[in-house]
Amino acid sequence: MRSERGCVAAALLALASVGAARVAWADAFEAEAAGFHVRLESGALTQGVEFDTITGTVSIWPVASPFLRWTLRNARVVLPKGLAASGAGSKAAGIAVGPGALGGVVAVGEGAKAGAVAVGPGATGPVAVGEGAKGSVVSVGPGSTGGAVSVGEGSRGGGVAVGTGATGGVVGAGDGATGGAVAVGHNARSVGIAAGQGATGTAVTIRSSFEGTGDLDVYVGPRRVVVGGVIVRSSAAAELHALALSAGKFVLGACAHSVENGSFLSPAHLTLVGSLRCGSWAVAASTLTLEGGGISGGGTLTAWGKSFAMAYGASGDGLRAQGALEGADTPWNRIPGFEAEFRIERPRLELVLVGAVLTPSFGASRIAARTIAKRPDSSPWSSSSLSPGVVVIPAPPAGPISVPYPNLAPPADVEKGARDACESGARKTLAGQALQHALDVCRSGHPAPPAVPNLPRTGSLSVGEVFP
Repeated sequence: MRSERGCVAAALLALASVGAARVAWADAFEAEAAGFHVRLESGALTQGVEFDTITGTVSIWPVASPFLRWTLRNARVVLPKGLAASGAGSKAAGIAVGPGALGGVVAVGEGAKAGAVAVGPGATGPVAVGEGAKGSVVSVGPGSTGGAVSVGEGSRGGGVAVGTGATGGVVGAGDGATGGAVAVGHNARSVGIAAGQGATGTAVTIRSSFEGTGDLDVYVGPRRVVVGGVIVRSSAAAELHALALSAGKFVLGACAHSVENGSFLSPAHLTLVGSLRCGSWAVAASTLTLEGGGISGGGTLTAWGKSFAMAYGASGDGLRAQGALEGADTPWNRIPGFEAEFRIERPRLELVLVGAVLTPSFGASRIAARTIAKRPDSSPWSSSSLSPGVVVIPAPPAGPISVPYPNLAPPADVEKGARDACESGARKTLAGQALQHALDVCRSGHPAPPAVPNLPRTGSLSVGEVFP
């Protein structure tokens, strides 16, 4: 029997023989990683010491959604193996060193477990060396058990069984485990590989995570969505069974949306975080969600120095974004060249972005005008208002607003009777300067209305004048 050092040396030589990367064209590589299936549909598989890399066309889907398929074209996907580790409780698919180490090929330390060679008291592996060791192929040490192979009280070895009550179809490990190929864990069942209490294996290799790049080609409801140059990750997703996305670009008609951290693809919807650009118009702090046949989300568009909260919707096969800015009533302002003034009540400026075309429009609840001249009671001689329709205005940065003015009607001479009676009495009793003074008093006390200006139909205002 070899010494422990000899067993380790032999295992290291075996590992070195497969240490270099192996590249092969493959059509059937599949792995399970962090709750996802990753399958190479066509392309190449590169097997290395620490990573397996697949390039070509790759299908990805959540384990919980077996009928769903997300396609990554021009893909390069890396699946780490974690082949080497050291330290107490370390875990590796290759070499693990330290108390309680778990090694896929070699494990060294008290309580070590290995897929090939385990060395130390209580070690477990196909080759196990140490007191109380259990070997699925060879067991060496006081109290160890090995058979055809069966290890543990009441276990049965059809291929390999390890653990109380375990049954090995090929390999079974754990209380009550059943091995179709490999089963590890309490009550685990395996067609291929299963690990964990109650787990069920599906003939794939289990990995801890994956990361890749390529062109993501998926269907969200009836809509085909292609996100070019995207990075996909199995971890840090925004919700359960979601694939984390970053980098890349999604094109929707004349618009393109960036893909930044926080973006994700789930079985229910695609959510992109970043910025939207449609022609020369940019929407910042954007979140775009595609779900079923609809589009939702929004962001902030800046025009005329103002921020518009834009809401997204679908427009045929393209995108529609709409936002509005509502202002307070303006103060009374003089109409240039006229003895009249106006104000705008509850002005509203709306933007509609369809594809690369931005259409601004202006409206208000009411536009009022009045004469500057006042009656003796301080009310204007004439006033009027109108409810304007929605007026399309030029796109920024130009965008003067054409404001319609209401007509001012000539006021009725309500003081005429009193004024005429006053003047008639003065003429009957007075003459000269006394008469003139009396007439002035009659006319100021009972004034005649002034001429009312005929206002222009519209006035031109800047956006800043209406929305300061």
